[in-house]
Order: sequence, then C-alpha cells, then structure tokens
Amino acid sequence: SGSTPDDLVCGPHSSLSDRVAAAMTARAEKPTRAHNNCSGKHAAMLALAEHSGWSRAGYAEPGHPVQQACLAEMARWADLGSRSVPTAPDGCGVPSFALPLHRMALAFARLAAAATGETVAAVGPQASAAARRLVDAVRAEPFLLAGTDRLDTDLIAASGGRVVAKVGAEGVYCAAIPELGLGIALKVEDGATRALGPALLAALDCLAPGLVPDLEQHREVRIADTRGKQVGRVVARVEMHTDA
Repeated sequence: SGSTPDDLVCGPHSSLSDRVAAAMTARAEKPTRAHNNCSGKHAAMLALAEHSGWSRAGYAEPGHPVQQACLAEMARWADLGSRSVPTAPDGCGVPSFALPLHRMALAFARLAAAATGETVAAVGPQASAAARRLVDAVRAEPFLLAGTDRLDTDLIAASGGRVVAKVGAEGVYCAAIPELGLGIALKVEDGATRALGPALLAALDCLAPGLVPDLEQHREVRIADTRGKQVGRVVARVEMHTDA
C-alpha cells in the first residue's frame, strides 16, 4: 500500500520486555513508531483503509471509517449497540471502548465458538470464518501476538493453542478457551498490571485444571526493593462462585 512507519499515529516507546529494551540501549538503538506495542494494530488499520478505498489520512480519528468499522464490529461481538459504547483516546492514539466485563467475556466466548468452526449467529458466517482464521494464525505464530517474555505469547504456546489470550490496558485481560466455549474477562480495579498474570492463570486453573502447564514465571510476580532483593511476591487466590 506504500505505507511507512511515518504513517503510524502511535509514538515510539521502549520495548515492554526489559531484556529487549536493555539490548536496544546497549546497541544505542532508539525506538521508532514501529517499536510501539500497538504498531501492528495500526498497520492493520492502515491496511483496512487501503483495502476499503478509504483515505489513510486521519485513520485514528473517531469519525474515520476505519474507527467506525472497528467500533461496529466490536459492538456486534459484544452484543451492544455502537451508540451505547463510550469511547476515549487510547495511549496509542486511537479510540478505546468502554465495555462491561460480561460483554468482554461474551465477545471472547463467541470468539471461542468461532475458533471451533461454529457460525456465531450474532455476527454471521463471514465474520465467524474470519475469526477462525485469525485464531488459527495466532496459534501458528504466537510470538507475533505479543513478543518476548509476554504472557499472551507464552500462554498460547504452553497450552498448545488451547487458550488464546490478549492483555489490555489499565489492568484488563481477556481469554478464550475454544474447546470449552468459554470467554474470560479480568479487570484489576486500580489499573495496575502486576496482578494480571497470576489472576488469569489462577482463573484458568479453576476453570480447566491442567490446561496450562508450567509458566511459573507468570504465576508469581516477584517484588524487589531498589537493591534488587526480593521483599515480596504477588500470588493469586481465586474462588469460583456460580450463579444459580
């Protein structure tokens, strides 16, 4: 399409992996817009604009057809009306959507169903088939979803693709378990992220014992002081309660 990193609205920032960030610093390599953890999403938005015959200019603005299409598709999977979804600017420059947790979980449950080849009536056969292709791609190349030292990537790889998960901003994590038709949505109330990994893995252990082996580096978060000495750890304790 002729797009370059300069067309990306997202700004540069250091890698979310401390190891990768340290290696770049050692090489005196400065992050670019392409290093932004949302650059892949932005590249897809530019591709959508090109494919649909829309202008790439302003693709991140709420009123642009790209963002309107993203909002409409998300609302379909979450069973909401587009006009009922509040939006706000995300840190990467595009609109983000405010959804109740149960709507996030519903969307991922529908993704789980689509991943098994089921046609999700609420979104139709074309979107269901597209969702299955996307899940298949993520299962085939989990590294491309999140990268080095990230739970998203490590969880998909460790479970053999039986769990597909994606972290979100401000303490949000969602996951799909296709074989069980389950969708999971978590939110840390204060937006902190360090409890997310332990919480998600503990929830998965309750819902599907033995589904996710190992990953001890994500099950407990080490807390260190300024000298690097461990002074505590974050461990999740999850109890499941089923509504009657």
